[in-house]
Amino acid sequence: MLHRKNFKPVLLLIAAGCFTSAISNAQLTVLPNGNVGIGTPVPIQKLEVLLNAADPAQESGRFTNNGITALTKYGIRNTVSNAGTGSRYGILNDVQQLSTSTALSYGISNTVTAGASGGYGIYNINNSGGNGFRYGLLNQVFQSSATGNMALGMYNYTSNTVGYTYGIYNYNYTSGASTFTNYGQFNYQYSAGTSTHYGIYNYVTPLNATTAGTRYGIWTEAANTGTGIKYGIYSRGLGVPNYAGYFDGNVFVNGAFGTASDDAIKTNVSPIVNAVRIIDGLNPKKFDFRKDIPGMIFPEGPQLGIMASEVEKDLPELVKKVTTPLNNPSVTKPGDGQGKETSSQIVPTGQESYFTFRSVNYIGLIPVLVQAVKDQQRMIEQLQLQLKEQKALITRLQPAAK
Repeated sequence: MLHRKNFKPVLLLIAAGCFTSAISNAQLTVLPNGNVGIGTPVPIQKLEVLLNAADPAQESGRFTNNGITALTKYGIRNTVSNAGTGSRYGILNDVQQLSTSTALSYGISNTVTAGASGGYGIYNINNSGGNGFRYGLLNQVFQSSATGNMALGMYNYTSNTVGYTYGIYNYNYTSGASTFTNYGQFNYQYSAGTSTHYGIYNYVTPLNATTAGTRYGIWTEAANTGTGIKYGIYSRGLGVPNYAGYFDGNVFVNGAFGTASDDAIKTNVSPIVNAVRIIDGLNPKKFDFRKDIPGMIFPEGPQLGIMASEVEKDLPELVKKVTTPLNNPSVTKPGDGQGKETSSQIVPTGQESYFTFRSVNYIGLIPVLVQAVKDQQRMIEQLQLQLKEQKALITRLQPAAK
């Protein structure tokens, strides 16, 4: 006789036996090899969940941890341990948008509501032995559309009302006496297209034009108490034309400003001739910069300088053509990383217009000025010698004149 308290376990065993049959409408299938399927009668993994189109559920699975104890809580804890040679994936996530829907697709959507001790959207520790590469995060984004949609390797939206706010905080520490090069950030931007490319584009703006506070587009420090060289910024511009640095606005240097001038790096050396005549052909002017050229920030108030057209006549090597963007290469566009409309996202467009003008290498005029002074000094010395000879001649002729 079946006792009442054993009735439910027996029913569960009977139900489990029924679910082992692979039928087309099975909701739970347990195969003889131990594979379990939910929504599929032929699971090929230890646990396989299939959400059918007719299923009203919107989630393949949900894990809820509502424990109120002081112990650590895990929504999902995943451990993969293998001594073999194959690859290991803590989570392998494949999200495919196969329709023409404009809905967003997320590989992982993570929401953390933290208490007073802080919270981590993602906390990642990669501790591996051996000599291979380690990736805290390896992110690949492919955009195959030809409609000009954006492909963002990482989009980071940070909002804070009180306290520090970091879009990205990167701490790179190398222990020991490693002789390898270390990078706080290594950025490689490659494109086969002909459009504009930015290795790094940084935009810092206040909430409105009257908001107080200092802003730095880039703040960089290179600190080293050892004997190594320190570079706050090391910049190279390769190709022709090129600019290792272009500053649209005032530049201040608190320190010595030097230009490469060692004899060992020079060739085809020749003297500067007619320096006095060249300088005499220059006409310094007092002027104001125009204010109707969009995107160009000129000094305010009266300026002193010379015209590039005059310098170009005798010193064309000191006059170069410069090309500059006429507009800010950004537009304000909706999007806050969650598909909601906002006006806080700055997205580069790569649709700049350009303006070309001539620049003068004022430092390059210094050798011409030095040579002109030397030539004038020789002329003065010759005139002084002639004057001295004339005075001596007059002195000799004075007795005869009496």
